[in-house]
Amino acid sequence: MMKRTVKNDKNRITRSLRFLGVLPAVFVAVLIMVGAVKAQAAGSVSVKEVDYSSSTITVQLSASDNLLLISDAKAKKWEAIPLEKAYDNTVTMDISWISTAKDYTLSLKGDVSSEPVSIIIPRQTAGLRASYNTSTGRVDFTGETGTVEWRKRDGIEWTTVPSDDAFKAQLDTMCAYGATVIFRIKGENGTGVNNPGRRPGKEVSVNIPKKIAAPNIKIDDSNLTISVNNDMQYRMADEKGNPLDSEWISITREENMPLSQLASISMVNAQGGPTEVSYIQFRTKATASKQVSNITTIEIPAQTDLTDSQKANITIAYTSSTTFEIRVPFASSQSPYEYCIINTSDQEDGITIDSTEELVWKTINSTTPVPISRDKNDVPEGSNVYVRRKANLSLGQTGYALASPAYFVGTVNYPGEVSTAAGSLTWLTTVAGKCNGNNPDGFLSFELYSPTESIVSEIRFVDYVSIGTTRDTLKRSSDEIRSTVRTNTAQDATDDTRYIITTTITSTAKLDGFANDARTRKMLAYITLEDSTEAFESTDEKGVGLYILPASKVANPSGSTKRGDMIEIAQKLGWQNYNPDTDEIEYTTSFERIAGSTRDSSYFRIKLDLGTRYIASGVCGEFTGEAVTVTKITADGLDFTAGDGFTAEYANTFNTYNEETAMAVIKVDAAAMETRIDDRNTPVNLSIVLSNGEILKDAATITFRETANVVGGPYSWTITEGTLTLTDTVTTTQDGVTTTSTVDHVDKTIALKIFKSDYDVSLISVTWNGRSVCTNINKVGADVTLDLSNSVINQIKVDTTTTANLTFTFDNGFVLNTGFSLTINPAA
Repeated sequence: MMKRTVKNDKNRITRSLRFLGVLPAVFVAVLIMVGAVKAQAAGSVSVKEVDYSSSTITVQLSASDNLLLISDAKAKKWEAIPLEKAYDNTVTMDISWISTAKDYTLSLKGDVSSEPVSIIIPRQTAGLRASYNTSTGRVDFTGETGTVEWRKRDGIEWTTVPSDDAFKAQLDTMCAYGATVIFRIKGENGTGVNNPGRRPGKEVSVNIPKKIAAPNIKIDDSNLTISVNNDMQYRMADEKGNPLDSEWISITREENMPLSQLASISMVNAQGGPTEVSYIQFRTKATASKQVSNITTIEIPAQTDLTDSQKANITIAYTSSTTFEIRVPFASSQSPYEYCIINTSDQEDGITIDSTEELVWKTINSTTPVPISRDKNDVPEGSNVYVRRKANLSLGQTGYALASPAYFVGTVNYPGEVSTAAGSLTWLTTVAGKCNGNNPDGFLSFELYSPTESIVSEIRFVDYVSIGTTRDTLKRSSDEIRSTVRTNTAQDATDDTRYIITTTITSTAKLDGFANDARTRKMLAYITLEDSTEAFESTDEKGVGLYILPASKVANPSGSTKRGDMIEIAQKLGWQNYNPDTDEIEYTTSFERIAGSTRDSSYFRIKLDLGTRYIASGVCGEFTGEAVTVTKITADGLDFTAGDGFTAEYANTFNTYNEETAMAVIKVDAAAMETRIDDRNTPVNLSIVLSNGEILKDAATITFRETANVVGGPYSWTITEGTLTLTDTVTTTQDGVTTTSTVDHVDKTIALKIFKSDYDVSLISVTWNGRSVCTNINKVGADVTLDLSNSVINQIKVDTTTTANLTFTFDNGFVLNTGFSLTINPAA
């Protein structure tokens, strides 16, 4: 057993010598020398220092000693350590080979100072215990005592653990992302055999967990509360995040906390005093296993109340005996409001406007009044209505604003029943097709009286002769009718006529077809109010009636009877010696003309069958003596009047029901219209306006065709004067004979397209700045190609760079001056 120990120690010494740079061969030589030199008693060596930071021992030799010899506790077998003496006769030896698991006795002597001394190198202690307390943010130490030192996991420098508070502050800096900290009992260097010192204790690893995520704080904008729980703490701060209170306040309940408690200075109080912005910091408390969380800081904006002007304009308006509207005339999607109704049963349960979590707020995001029905919305009389400005955006967003305090609008007090219309039967007279959205002048209006501030939602029309036969229903939701209400300010106004409802019919399209039957032109109105079963029922004595006359229509001669119809029209108009075979002015609703042409047709005709000969007087079935005429034709936003764009002739005739009426023949001057209408190659709609208010919308189209266009353009070409190549030499070989000829060089060939292939037109000139520049023109069907003449262009002189379009002139008078531009630079 002893041999194995000595052998092991020898191995350690060998490793130590290698560590000190001494080769094994040298070590053997030293041992031989030691064997040759017998130790002579001359005192003993002494231990000067044991340094555990460098794992070395410093031994004091005598001046006569040349070697340091070491052994174990038995001091039987000695081994020489070839170390170089310092100036003070000391040598320093590595002791890292000595095991840290147990105490080890190291014997020492010199080669002359042969009296041995022994020193016990202590084992490394392992009794220190360390644990991190997440609740306090401190490290608790137990077990072995002594000076404790620490380092970070990847650090190499050990530092003595300072006072408790100072070390806690250091640990706090590691909590953001977490860290591993190493602790040990600090080692103490030895000063001699009687004070061998103390090895550094065994390292203890402690994990500092990172802070958990900051709590997600939300504001319930409806209840004006903050969602919290009893794991949280809070404190007030300033706008820079500096705490106003050093202590955190623990939240002791698992529920929402009202803003009035957390941020009272930001909330409007009963006295309506000034408010200011608050800053509140929240964190989740530490537990035995979790670090304290990061901090969430929220900004509570100063709550603002509604202005007196806003309050004055928030109203309740009754629309029937069972309905009303909440009106906020300044609400919008950018500035929404909310309303809340506390009905009588809620009031009996003790719910008030301060019972925040029991209230239901609904958004108002437009100026459109909010309709409320007694039965549909469960709002009995006696219910209380509140309105407030809705919170803007969400917590944390720029521009976030709290909801305003609730404004009490009033208590619901429904009015009496709606009465019927006052007065006698009022007839609304129109022509089929006249009353529509394209012709606001044709709208029909009437007034009703009502005890409530209501509007008309729909009008059901029934046959005047066959009472009860519904013809059709016009609805406000379809914008076929529009309705408004105002207060009746007349001195004789009563509770039954407190309001005047003005209703406009904007379209009779659903009813126009009945004007074709003389027996069913008259209808009576059954008028229903908004959100109500109450209605005005018209009779043949009072209420509202509708009388629709037949519409005028385009009735051009066509088909197999065209020739006979044209002769009949000519006879009624008094045309002499009329021959339909030679008449060049056609009847059409789709006319095309060659723009700028001096030889193509300039006129076309439109024949109208007028619905009535005279203008209706407004009294059902009666007319004025004023004849229905064509007042204007509109096209492309322009108005053309008789004599300026068209002429019209009229003649009496009879309709299919043998009722006397009239016809009109319009002669449209397309050439005159062309000078004012810019559109080309695109059909332009013509609408005919009659003196009785009818508008025959898009009754015809007229298209101004351009004779030709540059294919694929626009193009531009730039040259320097006189630089174009004039000729090319062409060599051809045929039947073994080679022929050389000179031909004109062409740099630019232009392609044009005639608007249709069978149109007989010729291109007669191509000019640039008044100079002809074309030598060859070729036309095949609708395709025209032309070569610009290099020789002619070379002769053009310019003083400065000049750009101009080519001008193409055709024999029908059409001039095309777009699509190709030529720039000529002066020669250097």
